[in-house]
Amino acid sequence: MFYLGVGVQNTAELADPDLQRLCAQATAIWTRDPASAARLAALPSSPPVESAADLAHLYFRETPPPPALPGRLTLVANFDYGAWPGQGAFLRATAPGALALPVTQRVWLAQESRDLPGAERALHAALAPSDQALWALALPDLAPTPAPSLDVALGRWPSGEWLVTARYHAALAGAWAGSKVSIVSTNEKLRAAAHELSCPMLSLDATGPTVTSTLQTVGAPSRALLTAAADRAHAACAAFVRAASRFTIAPRL
Repeated sequence: MFYLGVGVQNTAELADPDLQRLCAQATAIWTRDPASAARLAALPSSPPVESAADLAHLYFRETPPPPALPGRLTLVANFDYGAWPGQGAFLRATAPGALALPVTQRVWLAQESRDLPGAERALHAALAPSDQALWALALPDLAPTPAPSLDVALGRWPSGEWLVTARYHAALAGAWAGSKVSIVSTNEKLRAAAHELSCPMLSLDATGPTVTSTLQTVGAPSRALLTAAADRAHAACAAFVRAASRFTIAPRL
């Protein structure tokens, strides 16, 4: 068995006996980040593990999201069935007149279109009416009509000059769009993305001054960094194909 593009969301997952057994039976694993590679390599019976990059980098290099719109602040809020302890502080810090930045539009982006507890749609629905009016909900794969393809959905992606995200692939999309990306570090997967993209991290309960300082100083990830990630992802795909091609299954007669 070969595994390509593997990521570890949290270390506790690796204590599961079934997961350890699957990893031990693997012939090779290519991960999407160095932290995942290090954690898998530390398992009791680890196969060869190589650090690569998420395969989404290949897609975004060929099909980039719309460029970041100046003045737009985009938020992707997801807390995996939980609450956002810092929500009130964040909303107050980014309210009109509170933030010394030229923010002209605020978008509450739902990467996950399903209405799940603790995810984007549920959190937006629970906002006070005044906050709902301030933060426009965007559903790229559903509105104005269901998107027939990923390319169409990505073409509707509301890339902002600033992006604050608690979703991994939204962070990558924002980086390729040229957004100034800040990552809410809800798990190790997102912390790995922050390290890969050289982005600042916000804790779940970040205070208003911390939010303000982060947004005022954050920059966009460099294109050279993103290109290098795409190159690592491509190299992993090529290695995966070479390795798998050495194993053939005889046809049944």
